[in-house]
Amino acid sequence: MLQSVLPVVLGFLGGTALVYAGLALASDPMGGDRLRQCVSGALTATVVVAVLRRNDEVTLAEDALVVRGTRRRRIPWTGIQRLEVRRILGVRQITVHTTDGRRATLRTPMSFLDKEFDLKVEILTRWWQERR
Repeated sequence: MLQSVLPVVLGFLGGTALVYAGLALASDPMGGDRLRQCVSGALTATVVVAVLRRNDEVTLAEDALVVRGTRRRRIPWTGIQRLEVRRILGVRQITVHTTDGRRATLRTPMSFLDKEFDLKVEILTRWWQERR
């Protein structure tokens, strides 16, 4: 969950600081009430992201890769054509390419704040190779 929430917190707080700095240089500087509103909005967005992402999970079953997020999806091991580690904005994620031409980028694991990302990729790859 930290991987999902931290970028949002830093982004909103950084954005709020930039807006505040920009408005401080303008003729109509931001007051304390407006700054509190911006920070409250950032914190609210962080909570929303945490709630929406709390169910993201990838499970390795004997017959399929089970992806749980906003919906549940089972991808049979035999239906996976290849696994690819992609870098998106400096964060590595796993993309599953299926035999029907579709692809799914897994929300978890991702390399941001996960020291075991490479190990998880290795385990997932090994499971797929042994069961296809």
